[in-house]
Parts: sequence; C-alpha cells; structure tokens
Amino acid sequence: MSKDVSTCEFFHDCYEGADDALLSHSYSYEVKESECPSNPGPLIDSFSDRHNNGKIELKHTLWSDGGLASVCIDSPYGCCYISTHCDSMMKSHIREVYYSDFLKRTTGPHSLHFSSMNTYITQMDVNGTDCPQLDDLILDYLHKEEEQSLSFFQIMIGSYLISSIVQLLIICSRKKQRPQTQYSGITEQQSDDGQKLRGSA
Repeated sequence: MSKDVSTCEFFHDCYEGADDALLSHSYSYEVKESECPSNPGPLIDSFSDRHNNGKIELKHTLWSDGGLASVCIDSPYGCCYISTHCDSMMKSHIREVYYSDFLKRTTGPHSLHFSSMNTYITQMDVNGTDCPQLDDLILDYLHKEEEQSLSFFQIMIGSYLISSIVQLLIICSRKKQRPQTQYSGITEQQSDDGQKLRGSA
C-alpha cells in the first residue's frame, strides 16, 4: 500500500468575476497516491464498475464525428455525462483564460457532449435524476479506497494469525513426537534384609 498522500482538486460551475476573470467552485479531497488524477476518468471508471445499471454498446454517433462511441442502449436518453469543461479551463497552463473563453463552444452535432466524459451510467429520465455528479464520483472513489485499506489490514491480520497458529501446531506436534528417554541397566534386587536396591548404568 502506498504511503503517499496527494491533495486533489476538481473545478466545477465556472462563473464570471471582475474584468472577465474566470472563477469557479471546487471540490478538494485526498487520495493515497503519489499523483492526483488529471481528469475524472479514474473516478468514473471506479463508479461505473460498482454501479453499472445497463448495457453498453459501441455505435457510430454524430457527436463522435461518425466514429464509434459507447452508448447506453437501455434508455432513450442514453448515458449520463459529466462536464469537464470548467475543470479543464481552470487547469489550463497554456495561457491565462477568461470567462469569455469559457463561453466559447462548438456548434452542431459535435456539441452534444462538448467537453464531457461518459460515465457509462444509463440516464433513466429526461432530467437525468439518477446521473452521478462530480461529488458523487469523488465520494464513491474515497469510499472504495477505504474499503481497500480495510481489506489490506484484514489480510495482514489474518496472515499473522494463520502464521502463529501454524507455528503453535508445529511446536505441539514436535512435543508429541519427542521419544521418552529410556534408561538401560536399571536392576532391582532383593537383599537379604528385604530392602530393594536400585542402580543404573
């Protein structure tokens, strides 16, 4: 288990500040890793593995420019998506970005899931009330880390107990197999006065 701990941050709900400044809210959390995820991808994979609620197929879609994309086929609303636009803009190191830059979006079919990531969770209604939000992904990821830490601790304790029991069984087995010391040459004689004499060689 890694002893490294990193404090991570994801930005969401960007808004306009003074002089067209780009501001946002953010979630901060700690992970037992040497580096933070660069995007919600690992959190999404963890969440979808634990909470998958429908079938997924690869299909040609308009928003993937005719290429293949993962599609949730059990609902007419498709899959739930998480917007990463605010986070990627706030973490941009190429140049200083402004709120007006944040508002620039592509148009047409490609804009359907603009700067978003598929969660592979089926959207069950038009409002996406069952869709996970960024904080849901983070909390689930942290919960999974806790479960893994607890499992590791339980395995270590179990291994120690098994090792101790095996050693005790070996010790007990050796004691039972140890031969009784036999003394040879012990004689018992009756003297004339009726007393017993014992001797050993």
